Amino acid sequence: MSIDVEQSVRTFMDKCGQGQDEGKHIFDLRLRLIEEEYTEFLEALNWGDNVYIAKEACDLVYVVVGTLIARGIPFNDVFAALQQSNMTKVGPDGQVTKREDGKILKGPDFRPAEDMIKEILR
Repeated sequence: MSIDVEQSVRTFMDKCGQGQDEGKHIFDLRLRLIEEEYTEFLEALNWGDNVYIAKEACDLVYVVVGTLIARGIPFNDVFAALQQSNMTKVGPDGQVTKREDGKILKGPDFRPAEDMIKEILR
């Protein structure tokens, strides 16, 4: 099953009477919710139970996407830009360069996501 994450969160927010840029108290609430969900996600990772890991990861994504929506930031478009940027880390030969710890490094054709995101947010 596949769904549009941004539209799903928008639907929930609409049903709950939440909109864009609702002031500092909502921003503070969102920060607390992100922190709470992040902590629960870390706990789930430490427990090692994939059901809880999946649930807490999605809770965190839900709150983060809701925060972007409240800020007027189109999640799907920004995520697409980030994906496009990440794919420029792959060289023309299909190979990537990895740091010692396994992190994928920027390739010679890397294009920063920020440049694309600036265009989206104009």
